[in-house]
Formats: sequence, structure tokens, C-alpha cells
Amino acid sequence: MSVSTFNWPGLPQLDAVAKLMSLVESSETRMTIDSPRIISRDEARALGLKRYFTGKPCKHGHVAEHYVSSCGCVECDRAHALEWRVANLEKVRERSREGGRKYRAANPQKDRERKRKWRAANPEKAREHRRRSRAANPKKAREYQRLWRAANKD
Repeated sequence: MSVSTFNWPGLPQLDAVAKLMSLVESSETRMTIDSPRIISRDEARALGLKRYFTGKPCKHGHVAEHYVSSCGCVECDRAHALEWRVANLEKVRERSREGGRKYRAANPQKDRERKRKWRAANPEKAREHRRRSRAANPKKAREYQRLWRAANKD
């Protein structure tokens, strides 16, 4: 399955999903570029590694590393994670939003700087966003203007 023909019935074409799918499809490329050293699970466990490589295909045909903890194929795990993301887009989006909220709360200076740079790079979009925000929240906009005028009586 190529990324250009990637389509799930009932779901719109999603760039993020296509991007994830390209990661799954590129496993063969990754294996030929930097092929891991063949090592048994017991040797990997003794060395404290998280993954091992046997050089043999899994039951789904992937010649890839396996996890020491579960013997699971890394590529099968990646494909399963992709399927779950596609099936649970709302959960994924909510978790992403929540992670963003936590990051912004923990890093307010970085968030303000990021927003300042975006407004400088996109003045028309920023103006349109402010216009829509004021139209959607007129009471809040009037209160903000009142406070600004009181603080800037020049």
C-alpha cells in the first residue's frame, strides 16, 4: 500500500495518517540502511537491551527487531499503533490537546514567544483572528478595552 493510495473507508484523507503510514512502509529501507546485529533474546536481556534482532521474519513477514519484554515485532507494534490511532482519532486529538495545555501551563514564556513570532510572521491571519474573537466575545472585548484605556491614559 502506498501513501498516495492510502484510504480508510468512512474516514477522510488525513495527512497525519499518511505520514504515519509512510513510517510503517519505510521499515524495509531502515533495515537495509542500518541493519542491526543478530542477537538472541537471552543475550539482549543479559546486556540490558530493550530490543533484539534475530534476522528471521515474524509471523506477518517483517524482518525487524523484537522487544525483549514481550517478544513482539517492532514493525507489527508500529502498525498496530497506527491502526489504533486511525480508529480512535478523537482520543488521539484530545490527548494531544491535553499535552499541549500542560506544556503551555508549564512553559508560559516559551508559549508567549511562540505566539509573538507567529503574529509577526502572519499579521493578516492574526488580525482576522482578533476580529473574530472580538465578534464572538463582545463583553470580554469591551472589558479588555476599558482596562487598557484605564492603564494607558496618555
